[in-house]
Amino acid sequence: MATSPTLLGPVEVRESADIYPSPLPRQYSFLAKPPINQRINIRHPAYEPGSDLLFTLYAWDHSKGGLQYGLVHNACAVVAANRRDGYLSKARDGGRIHASRTDILGAGDYLKII
Repeated sequence: MATSPTLLGPVEVRESADIYPSPLPRQYSFLAKPPINQRINIRHPAYEPGSDLLFTLYAWDHSKGGLQYGLVHNACAVVAANRRDGYLSKARDGGRIHASRTDILGAGDYLKII
């Protein structure tokens, strides 16, 4: 699989929390103050630019702003009447983003293509 500037790597799973949670591990220290301005915007390719935003998700799975690809794809499927045959793209005439469900999708604008 080719390297993509959109993908930030795999998800790092944390230990389960106790009723009294331990301090955040170093790789999760950014969650003490999450990246509020880092979001993933899902747009519809058939709508006019500027009026094409379907929904936005906060990108809190990575310190640089990102979400697990599988979560983003599932959210898109729900909005598209549970259609899972679509894919994500960075541009209206762009190709499919090839990623595993556990890869981290970087913050930014994406189009859901069905």
